[in-house]
Amino acid sequence: GRGTREVTTGRHPKILVGSHDGRRLFAANWASRDVSEINVATGAVTRTLRAGDNPRGMAITRAGRLYIANSSSDDIHGYEGANMERSRRLANVCRIPRHLTLSPDDSRLYISCLGAAVLAAMDTSTDRIVRRVRTTTGPKANDVSPDGRYVATADYNASGVTVIDTTDWSARSIEVPVMNRASGSTFAATGLRVIVTGWFDDHLYSVG
Repeated sequence: GRGTREVTTGRHPKILVGSHDGRRLFAANWASRDVSEINVATGAVTRTLRAGDNPRGMAITRAGRLYIANSSSDDIHGYEGANMERSRRLANVCRIPRHLTLSPDDSRLYISCLGAAVLAAMDTSTDRIVRRVRTTTGPKANDVSPDGRYVATADYNASGVTVIDTTDWSARSIEVPVMNRASGSTFAATGLRVIVTGWFDDHLYSVG
């Protein structure tokens, strides 16, 4: 097919996340320190939200609160309100916060801390970090199992996966010897397996 619409965003748009009602789309602009909010029906950029250095990961709650991970300034911006008029900056979250996901009930925000070999868990009612769990080196993407019990990180430098049980915060790291740099991760619908991408070897791996 052909493209039916073009939208001009900020510089180097990297990650997209949509609101749960499907009306708004947000693009994290890596090189311009901002996020474009786009009206899905019209394709118009309705506002530009200030971010930190190299915004990448984003997550949005059902209530419309948007979290933005700023990879190179080690902080997270939060926006909420009908016009995203309320904002806050959460400083010193961790070294290189890269990827964000939410628990199914939106009560926790999970943060892949690429430069710290940590998965951080934030309580979204207080915006405070309540847990830091060690992974192997270079956690990039993370995903949450459908039931919310497990979080899995794709550990880039270790070419493997860390699976964290949020009932007791225990962690198990699984090396995949044939993989060359784990990058993306998603749980299968059953929640019993994690699918991981090998960045340099052009394969997907099922782990579990």
